[in-house]
Amino acid sequence: MIGIFKQKNPANILLLLLFGVFIKVPMFLNPHVMDIHTEDSILYKAILNFLEPYSKNFPAVYPLVAFGLLFLQAIMLARFINDQRMVSWQGYLPGMAYLLITSLFPEWNYLSAPLIVNTLLLFVLSGLLKIYNQQNAKGTIYNMGLALGIASFLFFPSLIFIIWVLLALLVMRPFRINEWIICVVGMTTPFYFYAIYLFIKGQWSWQHLLPYFTVSLPVVKLPG
Repeated sequence: MIGIFKQKNPANILLLLLFGVFIKVPMFLNPHVMDIHTEDSILYKAILNFLEPYSKNFPAVYPLVAFGLLFLQAIMLARFINDQRMVSWQGYLPGMAYLLITSLFPEWNYLSAPLIVNTLLLFVLSGLLKIYNQQNAKGTIYNMGLALGIASFLFFPSLIFIIWVLLALLVMRPFRINEWIICVVGMTTPFYFYAIYLFIKGQWSWQHLLPYFTVSLPVVKLPG
């Protein structure tokens, strides 16, 4: 099986799909109904509200969408490793390993906001390694910032990854303030259009645009 996936054969994509369905059978037999948490943002809530009517007649809609995202992430990861030549061979073995590892943890098989955000982060990671040799990388940098902005509308704490992207730009490219500004502009683009939407609907307020959040340390109770 490992030898088959180490080959870069287009037919292995179908084989990877069948392998994923086989090892993910438990998530379809026992569908997990998603709940909304305080960290979840408006876009994730909209996705759940859109799927809720379908889930009443077809409970497996949540694991079906989650599996689609996991399979997409597996393909993205495999192609990313192949393009960067991180191994001496090119194939879909990293994708198979990713699907196998995610099957060991039930939380990785839920249609959660971090699962969707993970797809966007793989896109950002792929873009970061592409800009190293690009003469004009402004479009790619803007798209990476835009992806982070969209991710924050799914899971607001993911906005902290802007620090990771800016530090990566500092390492991967000569410092150019205009590229940093383009990245920040891309990140703020979803907030700009959402602010326009709130203004038109007559619901404008900073509380709607920027959700309330706090940073704290967990409380550890000592025995005694």
